[in-house]
Amino acid sequence: HDSRQDTKGVKSAAETVRALISEEIAMGVASSGVFVGGFSQGGALALYTAVTDIRQFAGVLALSTWLPLFREFPAAAKHGCTSPILQCHGLKDPTILPYLGKGSGEILKQFCPRHKLKLYKDAEHDVVEAETEDIISFLQKHSSKL
Repeated sequence: HDSRQDTKGVKSAAETVRALISEEIAMGVASSGVFVGGFSQGGALALYTAVTDIRQFAGVLALSTWLPLFREFPAAAKHGCTSPILQCHGLKDPTILPYLGKGSGEILKQFCPRHKLKLYKDAEHDVVEAETEDIISFLQKHSSKL
């Protein structure tokens, strides 16, 4: 347990996102039609929520982020790990340092077979054109299965 991470806050926020997803499912959207994603702290929440969920999603987008509570894995991983995951990170990111993104990618690839980490050499804590193209391709590829 990393004392610098807000374990209770991360888990509470993940439950809030799960409740929102459940509302969509109650309205007739299949979990396999839901994308979960975010940037920076939102990406951390998206990653944690998705890989600890019992449902499989259409996809997970994790941009300029890290896997919070990483020491809980792989034990905390659930069926959500079978969702396709696109993790993107800039190699010049001064906010979420690249080693955090790379380290999270190394952890995720151990138990999430459809995880892909893409690194962008000139990107900082932002989204660059090449990354946008990769995101569009990811969404198109995995939306086609709905």
